[in-house]
Amino acid sequence: MSWKTDLPCVACGRYTENGNSIHHVLTRAAHPEHINATWNHAALCHNHHIEIHRAGTKTFAKRYPGFQKWLNLNGWEILNGKVWHE
Repeated sequence: MSWKTDLPCVACGRYTENGNSIHHVLTRAAHPEHINATWNHAALCHNHHIEIHRAGTKTFAKRYPGFQKWLNLNGWEILNGKVWHE
């Protein structure tokens, strides 16, 4: 399965020529049961996909209000320093 999308990056709003990446908030390895759940798929351009893996979800959400909004719209919360899905 391709983990590319034609949706804009939720952090910067850009579309990329080859499609943006799908970022799994709950990783595919740790949570294979949620691998296809749309609430777990954030569209990110290549640069922001690299950045979220380096910075972590909480830090990335603080830097990018668009990503924080995406989290909220998809049932995510950051509570007590952890990222939770309702």
